[in-house]
Parts: sequence; structure tokens; C-alpha cells
Amino acid sequence: MEKILAKRCNYASIFICIIILLLVLTTIQIQINNLIIKDGQRKDGEVKIVFKLLKVIPYLEINLLDSHFMKKEIQLKKYSKQRNKISLENLLKIAKLQELYVKLNLQSEKLILLTFITVLMSTILSIIFTKNMISEDEGKYSVNMKFGNDTKYELYITSILNVKIIHIISVMCENLIKRRVDTNARKSYTRTYEYNYE
Repeated sequence: MEKILAKRCNYASIFICIIILLLVLTTIQIQINNLIIKDGQRKDGEVKIVFKLLKVIPYLEINLLDSHFMKKEIQLKKYSKQRNKISLENLLKIAKLQELYVKLNLQSEKLILLTFITVLMSTILSIIFTKNMISEDEGKYSVNMKFGNDTKYELYITSILNVKIIHIISVMCENLIKRRVDTNARKSYTRTYEYNYE
């Protein structure tokens, strides 16, 4: 009996070690392939999440635009309180932009608004390219404006974004610890206030 328990413990330890090693060595790659959006509707392209071992060997792939996945995601959002979500700011800190190709065509009869949006989008894309040190081989961007009677836009994007799972877990743990500290601080303040009020 003791030998059987010892074997099970050994198997459990090996399994846990494999899971930890897999998490440490896995990179999540967000791929946006030839995505075309015209006037708020997707015309072509795909968005995938690929789990890669050592950034090379893919072992799991999820199509985010798949209808089945979208339905499950909507159901999860309805019933989930999202207590441990990762903010966009934290995601940008731990993410590595590997490739980015963006083309934006704008058309409007309001010339001032068109010019403002064009300058704003060009500035934002320029900052993104500069911050991530993307070379001409790794990406390009262009923002084009056209004066017309109707307001339209077309967005073409291809991108690859890498995030290590271990970094995501680290950020989630930091958020959880911070939330608990804030909760304890509020409870302590409430108790002090009630005591002084009495």
C-alpha cells in the first residue's frame, strides 16, 4: 500500500513539474492575419491565439473569430465577475510586438475632422513603432484620407504579438495581492471609523 502511494506521489510530482515547465517555456502568440474591416464589419482575415513551446513549437491554436468560440466567450462574460482581469496597460508592458502592418483609409465630407483623425492615428502608430523598435522589415503603416460625400473607413492589419504565460501569471498575482491589500485597508478604515463614531 505504501509503495502504491509513493508511486502515485511520484507521478503527481512529475506531472506538476511538467505543467510548471510548460508554463515557463510557453509563449502566447496573438496573430492577426490579413484582417480587413470596412465600416465596422469584418470582410476578411483571422485572429488567432497560438500557444508555442520555446517560441517555435505550436501545440494549441484558438481562432478568436470562430462562431463557437465567440458564443462561449459571451456566455463567460455574462456570468464572470472578472475579478482578476489584466489591464491593457499591464498587457502592453509584458507583450512584445514582433510584426505590424497597418493601412487605414479614411473618407469624410468633414475636412477638419478628417485631418484631425489622420494626424492622430499617424501619431499613435508612429509612437507604437518607435516604442517597439519595429524595423521596415518587421512592419509598415500608412494613413490615407480622402474627401467625399459619405463617411467611410477601411482598416487593413497584420500583426504578431508575443506574451509569455509566466509574465501573465505574475501580473495576475500582483493584481490579486494589490486587491487584497486595498480590501484590508478599506476594512481597517471602516472599523476605525465605526469605533470613533461610537
